[in-house]
Amino acid sequence: MFLHIHFQVGISRHRILMDSRTSSSRLSCIVKSNADFGGLIGVLKNAIILKYVHMKRQIYSLQLLFVILLFMVSACGGNEDNITPPEPETPAITVPDSENLRPVLNQEGGTVSISFTTTADWTASLVNTRAESWITVTPSSGSKGKNEITITTTANETYDERNATVVLKCGSASKNIVVTQKQKDALTVTSSKYEVDSKGGNINVEVKANISFEVEIKTDWIKQQTEKIRALTASNLNFTIEPNETGDKREGEIIIKSGELSETVKVYQGFENFITLTQKDFTIPEEGGSVDIEIKSTLGYEVKMLPDVVDWITEVQSRAVSTHTHHYTVSPNDTYDSREVKIVFYNPKDKNVADTVTIYQLQKDAIVLAQDEYIMEAKGGELDFTVSANVEFKVSVSADWIEQISTRGLIDKRLKFVVKENTSDENRETVITISNDKLEQHIKVIQKGKNIFSIKQKEYTVSAAGEQIRVEVTATGKYSIQMPEVDWIAEVTTKATVTNTHVFTIAANEGYDERSAEITFIDGESGLAETVKVIQKQLDAIFIGQDEYTLGCEGGTIEIKVDANVEYTVTTSENWIEQITTRALSTGILRFTILANDSESQRTGSVTLTGNDITKIIVIRQAGKDNTSGGIDDMPTQPW
Repeated sequence: MFLHIHFQVGISRHRILMDSRTSSSRLSCIVKSNADFGGLIGVLKNAIILKYVHMKRQIYSLQLLFVILLFMVSACGGNEDNITPPEPETPAITVPDSENLRPVLNQEGGTVSISFTTTADWTASLVNTRAESWITVTPSSGSKGKNEITITTTANETYDERNATVVLKCGSASKNIVVTQKQKDALTVTSSKYEVDSKGGNINVEVKANISFEVEIKTDWIKQQTEKIRALTASNLNFTIEPNETGDKREGEIIIKSGELSETVKVYQGFENFITLTQKDFTIPEEGGSVDIEIKSTLGYEVKMLPDVVDWITEVQSRAVSTHTHHYTVSPNDTYDSREVKIVFYNPKDKNVADTVTIYQLQKDAIVLAQDEYIMEAKGGELDFTVSANVEFKVSVSADWIEQISTRGLIDKRLKFVVKENTSDENRETVITISNDKLEQHIKVIQKGKNIFSIKQKEYTVSAAGEQIRVEVTATGKYSIQMPEVDWIAEVTTKATVTNTHVFTIAANEGYDERSAEITFIDGESGLAETVKVIQKQLDAIFIGQDEYTLGCEGGTIEIKVDANVEYTVTTSENWIEQITTRALSTGILRFTILANDSESQRTGSVTLTGNDITKIIVIRQAGKDNTSGGIDDMPTQPW
């Protein structure tokens, strides 16, 4: 008996044949695609139950058949899951790093090639079809593997840079190539000719350019006022044309250029008759001076002064030619007032053609004082004096024991001061300064002390070369001078006045020791004495026993005897001369170690002693190692 079952699950068709006539069952499974094996098992279960109802007597056989069927179905399903279909290769485009995906082509046009690799078929196309008029791509498609496309552009006759994008596609993968082509350079001017009158002025040159350019001017009477501008737009360049004072018409060029492109602008300028001065104002100091007046004229001219009579300006020479310099001499101004004159250069036929120069001379500034020193008693009082000035001035006092009393006035101004009492035993002094920005006058005010006998400086230090000293003595009475019992100080003059300066000559000190002496000033009334001490420096010296030493190559130790009355420093010129000790006081011995000379050449070094602008140099010579002469025993023992 056969049970023939047909069923459809999903898109799969199954046919199961069961034979109950034998003790074994035969199951055939046909699967044409992946099926839902869970559904299949359910169908089989239903079939088995149906057969069990109709064939109760063969239950055992069906159970066995069910187990076998489950095993086979499981085996069929397992085989189906282990079959893995091949996956398709992912689309990709690979461009080497050496390739430029943003190429720039020049204005004349050209080609550029780009290589790449794809994993499948590919295409190349322009993103914007409007670029097809000037750019082509070949080939436009190909198969997988290594490939190369060539991009070609025609000449760019426009004044703008242009761009196009080429897209490479391989399946879902893509690469963009952005192509740039340079524009056609442009440089033009809207007008190449300008006419300017003799007075000069400004001109504007309109330039159209999409490149950087520079301006070249062929003459110095045309000046550029604006800078160049880049872009293809209307750019205005401003130029200043100076007045034409040559007496002839003239022509100039402005060249606007960039590389091989250039435009020339012609400037034509006329002329008119004129008389002009290069400088129209001169200010001369009170000491006088000279004035050079340069006149340029296209006409004959004459000269006159205003006022007509001027005796403090004289012309050195006068000639009336087209271009000339007139020389004038200005005398010193001895007055206390400034003065001025105008010199007019004019055409006698047309006095409207003229020019004028003004010469201004400063006055003699003055601040005049009746006297420049006043002596006040110790009790103080009022000090007044007259100042004559033609300038404003200010007053300052260097001490607080004099106070100015304010008054008003400018010329012949009387100044008053209150001098406070001097309660000390010493004289005191101050300075009243009368000044402005240019002038300065000083008035010295000395106020006596209760006991007037003093010396301003009581100690002098003189160099060994000798010199003169000045001793200032202030006293209310007579005094005497007691000279020291030395022959190197002598008085030049001797005076006994209230305020006096005594001059003493100090002879040169030819010894090596410092010396001093005292000059005594004795007040004749009180017997008080003031002493002035004079200290004279010694003659500085550094003495050495000998100034040259010669040693053998083995080296050794040398001793240099030094006598000095100044401190000094010791330096060596070579590192093979090493000082053992340094003593820079009075008489001393300097010791040095001379290292062995390992070379075959003789070498020379030095030791330098320096102090108070005195320099002594000791030369040390050392033989080379093959030189057997000149050992330590051959050194001179006596000074050279």
